[in-house]
Amino acid sequence: MIQVRNKKVIRQIAKNTYKAQWNRNLLTIFAIILTTFLITSVVGMGVSYWATIEERNLGMSGADYDIALTEPREDQIEKAGELDLVKYAGLMVKCAMVTQGNGQYSSMIRLYYADNTCWEKQCLPAFESLEGRLPEKKNEILLSKEALKKLGIDKPETGMHISLTYYPMTDEGGTDWVLTEDFVLSGYFRDYSGQSRGFISEEFWAETGVTARDYGMGELYLTLDKVFYTQKDMDSLEEALDMKDRQILEGGPEIWIDFLKKGAGLTGVLVMILASGYLFIYNTLYLSISKNIRYYGQLKTIGVTSGQLRRIIYLQALWSAMAGIPLGLLAGVGILGGLLPAAMEVLVVDAKARLGGGTVGIICLTAALFAVGTVFFSSRKPAVMAGKCSPIEAVRYYPGKTKNQGKRENGVRTMAWRNMFRDRKQAFVILASFTVALSLFLAVNILLREYDTKRVLNQIFDCDISVVNNTILEEETELFTPEKIEQVRKIPQVVQVRTAESGEICIPYQEEALGGYYKRLFASRMTPGGDYEETIKSYRENPQAENNLFGSRLVGIDSAMFDKINGELGNLLDKEAFLEGEVALIEKSYWCSPDEAVGKEVSFYFPQEDGKEYKVKIGAMCYSPVTFSGGYSPQIIVSQEYVKKIGADLCMEVMEADYEEPLLRKTENQVKAVFEGEERVDFSSKLERYDGMAKIESQIKLLGNSLGVILALLALMNYINMTAAGIQNRSREFAALESLGMTRTQIKRNLIKEGLGYGGISILLSLALGIPLGFLVFQAMNIYGVSFSLPIGKNLVLYLLLLLAAGSIPPLLYRRTQKGSLVERMRRIS
Repeated sequence: MIQVRNKKVIRQIAKNTYKAQWNRNLLTIFAIILTTFLITSVVGMGVSYWATIEERNLGMSGADYDIALTEPREDQIEKAGELDLVKYAGLMVKCAMVTQGNGQYSSMIRLYYADNTCWEKQCLPAFESLEGRLPEKKNEILLSKEALKKLGIDKPETGMHISLTYYPMTDEGGTDWVLTEDFVLSGYFRDYSGQSRGFISEEFWAETGVTARDYGMGELYLTLDKVFYTQKDMDSLEEALDMKDRQILEGGPEIWIDFLKKGAGLTGVLVMILASGYLFIYNTLYLSISKNIRYYGQLKTIGVTSGQLRRIIYLQALWSAMAGIPLGLLAGVGILGGLLPAAMEVLVVDAKARLGGGTVGIICLTAALFAVGTVFFSSRKPAVMAGKCSPIEAVRYYPGKTKNQGKRENGVRTMAWRNMFRDRKQAFVILASFTVALSLFLAVNILLREYDTKRVLNQIFDCDISVVNNTILEEETELFTPEKIEQVRKIPQVVQVRTAESGEICIPYQEEALGGYYKRLFASRMTPGGDYEETIKSYRENPQAENNLFGSRLVGIDSAMFDKINGELGNLLDKEAFLEGEVALIEKSYWCSPDEAVGKEVSFYFPQEDGKEYKVKIGAMCYSPVTFSGGYSPQIIVSQEYVKKIGADLCMEVMEADYEEPLLRKTENQVKAVFEGEERVDFSSKLERYDGMAKIESQIKLLGNSLGVILALLALMNYINMTAAGIQNRSREFAALESLGMTRTQIKRNLIKEGLGYGGISILLSLALGIPLGFLVFQAMNIYGVSFSLPIGKNLVLYLLLLLAAGSIPPLLYRRTQKGSLVERMRRIS
């Protein structure tokens, strides 16, 4: 055999072949466009989506820091700013609590002082928006939109005057030292923390008498100079800051574990994206080159060597890549840099740009390199196969020859099934391509569903709306009359109303039931202070004299509230026994709980009843369903029926309501209308929190839905492209079947069966693969503790579209590509 070394000739052969097989190469180019577009757009949107989620998480936390040092000393504040490990050290001090303002009662607006570092480096990054500035004068105040809403101010203006009643957060002051002053609103801000808070000037802070060293008042926010930190870093900080007394570092190296989980989840999704893109190209090129083996054998008979054949194949693949990659990148950049920002500007006011030019450039470079690498590796194996084939073997080559060729099974009926799996490798590649694309769509939609704001709020809130009586700690006015509660119950889409009432009680010292609790309390960070033995001795001798310290409240709950609490406890208690007062609950806290009280009787009395004691048996512990607390003694929770039985006069404190569906605006307006004009109640609802997050939610929805739509379109386009490539490469086979007497209608029916077979098997495999992978990604990134669920609607739509395409696209493509008479097609193929 004479070796032809003329590169120009080889290049010309490759060029002529490429032109002659333009339809087939067009499908390869389209596969490369799809892959490049897939990586550019999906990864770019994924980065934007994740940045938006992280922005929402930051906004919900209220400040941007890693670790907080409680009750910092002056030397610690100075020292922290000098440490190499610490990037920023900002001081935040809780100074006062607003009880009334603008004619409205409120017990939840906290006022803080923040130094310049804390404000600029840690607070501002967590705000969605800010109008105005940080207060500089004593009578200036900056409030959150949430706080302004509680004060009845829906349209704030910088410079407006607000009269506020507050008390400083000092041990000497407390609620007995209440002041009313006129403040000037220096500005207002919005975040997603849901906290009613405000900021005051350094001068105001100094006048309150509160210091950063006061227990629970001051915190030094530390932003570290490294993304991840270990327990060793925490230990070195403790040593460097010389921590004493009850000081602790809030936060921990668990963030590293959380990051690894998130990273593993995102890496899994990225691998699926790359695998899907790889299979897009590999499948098309494999089909295209393997169908040309006979042609390559003919070239060998005229002296073309194996190396030159590989060069021809690589040149053709390179030309396809050069045509497809720029178009794919252009389409991806057009989505990321044009269409998506334009949609954000229309749908989201003041939307922030998510991707910088550098990020887009890195994504595009990665997509281009991946596509080039995929084209090379996808061409390599078929090229080697073509090069190794002898001319005679190549001419005789027919892809997918199966064993037992003589065995016939019902002719046309089983032909579709045999056609699908006669070339097992080809069938595997096609099914893998479809399965990965569908699994990717399923896994990404599981992730999008996990971070849906409505689901997050459903997890955070245990009711749709909560109404609190703000007079409980003062005059204890009954604002929730039976008539008003009944009005709420009668609102059409309110499915359940729960109530809880409370009143002050004294709990005498009881060694067996509560002795261990008080010891743990004094040993904990939440200790009341002072000498334990002396304080407990005084408490034993005169419980009421120590009632400011060891006070408690009796909480009466209705049947619906009991069902909710008992459900959270795993239905531990007998309902009838609870309603009759035979068993009660006791409050547990986050720092220490009265474990020994469970199963024992606890006695209490009302201060106004001259020591008449009541006893209840404690059946379990639970968190208190009411807002206000008494003192260090745990609250006792009983049924409202028991409260009536003992003739106690408690004041209704909390009313909760659940709707048929979350976020029903009309229903919520009807609930609020029941208390219209009442300035002493406080509303807290999912809908209010959701409205406060409207802008970020619009961005999340836009990015998430765009990501889902693009993945769905790419999955469908992948199927159409693979089908078109398969039909194009089987032209010779179709012509041969027709020559043997098979009608075009029978061929179309077989193609429909094949298409439905590939589609159905791919859907089943994607469910088998996608659900476990989606669950693993979900578990790795489930920071809110939401329950796992499948996005059935979106996937059902995609599966139906896929099956529709599987049943309609193959015969349409067959009719379009297999034109002309049988003789003309046989001649053209030859």
